[in-house]
Amino acid sequence: MRNFILAVMLFFSVAAFGQDNRVESDMFADMRDGDKAALVVVHSGTVSASAEQGTIAPFNQLLKTAFPDMDFREAWSSRAVVRQMSSLGLYKKTPAEVLAELRRDGYTHVLIQSSDIVDGDEMDVLRREAARARADFKCVRIGEPLFHSVDDYSKVAELLGKIYTTKKTANVFLCFGSPVGGNESYAMFDYVLHDQGFEDSYVAVADGYPSLSSLLKLLKRDKQKRINLIPCVFVADDAFRTSVLQKWQRLLLGEGYKVNVIDEGMGELPEIRNIFLRHAEDAKRYRTLSASEIKMRNAVGAE
Repeated sequence: MRNFILAVMLFFSVAAFGQDNRVESDMFADMRDGDKAALVVVHSGTVSASAEQGTIAPFNQLLKTAFPDMDFREAWSSRAVVRQMSSLGLYKKTPAEVLAELRRDGYTHVLIQSSDIVDGDEMDVLRREAARARADFKCVRIGEPLFHSVDDYSKVAELLGKIYTTKKTANVFLCFGSPVGGNESYAMFDYVLHDQGFEDSYVAVADGYPSLSSLLKLLKRDKQKRINLIPCVFVADDAFRTSVLQKWQRLLLGEGYKVNVIDEGMGELPEIRNIFLRHAEDAKRYRTLSASEIKMRNAVGAE
């Protein structure tokens, strides 16, 4: 049954990679005197100052350095985190607020890159906000999340598999999950890990699939005894530790496993940040075809 579900998920996930739905088109090609360009980096956000400095700050600096001719702006997408920060006297702007500010300040070209792991509900909201603001600018482009192309999955699997693999210990990559979409990405990541030879690796999702019950069945089947519990999130802050990581640690300990918690987020790894950078560079270089353009291209190709 598990293989059937994975096959269905992978069909829809991999189908998106069968053909490149982009055309080369420099987003700055039509810039004129007086036009202004901005880079907007979007994070879910965190109330942890140490997590912000250790993960978000170096990510921001990487993109600032890569796009020196663009004015930098930062936005946080989690309204709950933004409210918490405000109660502490620290003010963070949402993507909609940043886009409105850029419009008022006369910006014409906007490149947006988020630190989302999968194409789930947060990416969906970000795209809708950008679509609503698109008429206010000459050009708005959005970079993809971490897991987008087959190459992304392969690079992440190879990196994390090599970093965390230890003898006689299973790696459980614990993802936060998304109520809307994203499950197919986790299933594909699980598949690619195994395809690359990391047989003692498992992907589990706190709010989605593969679930805890699915994980426990596999751990029992494979007679695992020791586990590295690894956050598969951009920022592994105090909120994630208490609401997800420590809860799963207790559950796994209760099942008799010896659990070693890896206390770091994926965003702390330079190699992961570089994948996001490549997505931002691709968004600058390529334009994504609309649904009608893809349909027309496919119709012409079928003739």
